[in-house]
Amino acid sequence: MTRKDFDRHDYKIAGHFLSALINDDYTGLDDSEEQLLNKFLEHVYSTHGLGFWDTNPDNQPDFNRCEVTHLLADCINVQYLTERK
Repeated sequence: MTRKDFDRHDYKIAGHFLSALINDDYTGLDDSEEQLLNKFLEHVYSTHGLGFWDTNPDNQPDFNRCEVTHLLADCINVQYLTERK
């Protein structure tokens, strides 16, 4: 499969969530951040179905509104890719 075989869903996520998002490593997140991330993930998965997360390691943080917390933070653009049907 190539990238053309996937639908891309873009999100802006505060950088400190990346380890949990990509590696399932919640170390360093407090309980409320874990809850917010899990609620965000439930929404993404129920909206788009089974997929995987991707990001460009060369992306620089951008001060923006995090889609997990809805607070301003240094955010990274991430993509949730799902198989095109």
